[in-house]
Amino acid sequence: MTSMDTQPMPQPAPIEKRLTDARISLLLLFALLGLSFSSWASRFPTVKAVLELDAKEFGVVLLAGAIGSLIFATIAGSLVQRFGGRAVLTVSAFGIALASSSKA
Repeated sequence: MTSMDTQPMPQPAPIEKRLTDARISLLLLFALLGLSFSSWASRFPTVKAVLELDAKEFGVVLLAGAIGSLIFATIAGSLVQRFGGRAVLTVSAFGIALASSSKA
């Protein structure tokens, strides 16, 4: 018998640890969302000036973001079910960071 045969199988993490990890991940995601929105909101005047938008046109730009959020909210559950929460959270966080770092 080899030493590999005598080692016990790794046990899954206790539910309390998994819940704590999930809560911390969610907290960090919401912090990232807050930072990204504050970055975008602070650029409103610059974006409006660079794109030469009036108030109505800029309102349409903001509305497009809200509509995109609603669309993604409707498919988020199926994405989590298919790929898992961790994968969707990771891809979303990188996407938010990438979008926040782009220049207007």
